[in-house]
Formats: sequence, C-alpha cells, structure tokens
Amino acid sequence: MKWIGLAGLAATATLAAPAVADEVWVTERGEAYYAEEIGGFAIFQVPWGEDVEATFYFEGLAGNYDHRGTHEGYWIFPSQIEECPAVLVGVDHLASPEWGRVTLVFDEASFPTGWTATVTTCFNDDPFAIRADLPN
Repeated sequence: MKWIGLAGLAATATLAAPAVADEVWVTERGEAYYAEEIGGFAIFQVPWGEDVEATFYFEGLAGNYDHRGTHEGYWIFPSQIEECPAVLVGVDHLASPEWGRVTLVFDEASFPTGWTATVTTCFNDDPFAIRADLPN
C-alpha cells in the first residue's frame, strides 16, 4: 500500500511540470514521444519505419517546458547497415552507424505544442522534415 503523503507529493510534482512520458505527438510515420532525460539531454523516440524507432537527443532541453524554441541535436537509428563512415554513440549508450543531425523547432514556447524536425543523415546529407502535431 502506498502512503498518502507520497501520493500527494507525486501529484504536486505532476502539476508543476508535465511528466516526460506525457508528451506525445502524432507524425505521418506514427506516434513520437518524449521518452526520458539523461544528463541534461531530452530523448525522444520517433517512428522511423514499420515497428522501429529512431532516438533523437537534445542537450539542454531536459526539464524545459516553458522556453522552447529551436534546438539542435542528433539522432541514432539502431542498425547494422553502415550508412555513415563512423559509429555514433548516444548519451544512453545506443551505438549505430546510422545517424545524423536534427534541428527541432517547436510551434510554441510552452508545453503542450507541436514541432517540426529537419533531419539530415551523417554529416548533414539528404535533409528531410518530420512534422509532429498534438494528438486530438
């Protein structure tokens, strides 16, 4: 049985800022979500294909719910295909030869809001956009 005091404390903390897993967006590829925070990095999981996700990393975005704008980061897709000439290792220790840069632009400065990501492969090759909207 949980203590009522701890439940009340958890409820208060939830009111102060959204829980990481509560940030979910809809893309044309499927559902993207704010997965976790590690060492100041916000980590998003973004659909990349059928039943697979890429991991997006944004340093300095962790805990930022009210001053969002443009955020530079990188992405990694767990793969054995050598798309890039080197292996990149994420802050969560995910390593892959398939990675690139990502620029995330939020629609509004405060949670909740949609975003657009401009994604490139390897060393800024082959740019494409991913649009993410709030679920209905």
